[in-house]
Amino acid sequence: MENKYKTIKLDKGMYEDKTKSFSEILEELDPSENYESSSLSNLDAFQRQLKRFNIKVQGKNSDTVEKFFSTKDAQALFPEYISRSISAGIEEENDLKSLIANTIKIDNLNYRNICINSMEKDQKVQPIGEGEQIPEIKLNLKENSVKLKKIGSMLTCSYETIQYQKISAFNIALKQIGKNFNTLLFKDAVSTILEGDGNENKCTKITLKQKLSYPVLVDLWAKLKPYNLTTLVVSPMAMQKILLIPEFLNPQTGLNFQGTGSLNNPLGAKIIYSNVLEGNTVLALDKNYCLNHIISQYLSIESDKIIDKQLNKSVITMRYAFTKLFKDACLAIVCEN
Repeated sequence: MENKYKTIKLDKGMYEDKTKSFSEILEELDPSENYESSSLSNLDAFQRQLKRFNIKVQGKNSDTVEKFFSTKDAQALFPEYISRSISAGIEEENDLKSLIANTIKIDNLNYRNICINSMEKDQKVQPIGEGEQIPEIKLNLKENSVKLKKIGSMLTCSYETIQYQKISAFNIALKQIGKNFNTLLFKDAVSTILEGDGNENKCTKITLKQKLSYPVLVDLWAKLKPYNLTTLVVSPMAMQKILLIPEFLNPQTGLNFQGTGSLNNPLGAKIIYSNVLEGNTVLALDKNYCLNHIISQYLSIESDKIIDKQLNKSVITMRYAFTKLFKDACLAIVCEN
């Protein structure tokens, strides 16, 4: 059983299934659970194929890209490697995760959120006296569906350009493509939180004539109730003001910021610095109830062209949408000073 991964036939047809990824198909053919007590227990099905063809993708002794083309079977691994490297670049920036409550994969190009009005003042769960009517919590679909968007990028290098490049170096370039995807996704996520998804669910925005201060942030925290403040997205100008607030200047906060780039704060929320916002804007939200991430196609790569060494102008695309869950799970303030 340990050597089963060495006998799997790989070909470009494994990329034609629209419901499963190349890695998912490999896992079905060669389940990782069969290796739990073996020396290969730390590898997934794709990584076992890299081992099978002795393709080293990391470290100073990594192979060159041409190693993927040493056999016809090994060639089929290259599009998945590109996809994984780009995905690593997307996942490397985890700020997006601090905005999303849930990720859903669908087969359609449109999606309608479930709507629940249990947070309405007259619809809350409450004590019930003898003979009193039990309040209803209505569950239905939102009025307007959200159309999924398509974003993409294009590889404009020839096979000859990367043939003798170390795979580890090529990986860095691919991860940068992923970071570009992530930047656009984050911008769109924040925009959806602020402007809504077309269902009259724009974020409430409060303009204040006072300076951005700790009491203002505490008031923001209080106004978000009954939701919890998990995330603050702040503009560059607001970030400068926050870093000068005395409550944020304690030694432990300073050491953490200097050492990791993450800012601890007395409110306990994660602070994300972003130039998506302008002026003295602070967006507060409860990530657990604010935003849905809908995916119909995570990363699509022209695998046929890549396997055939026709990388030039190979298109990489993604289909996704963000939808608002609970309108009041976010709140924005803009300080004029």
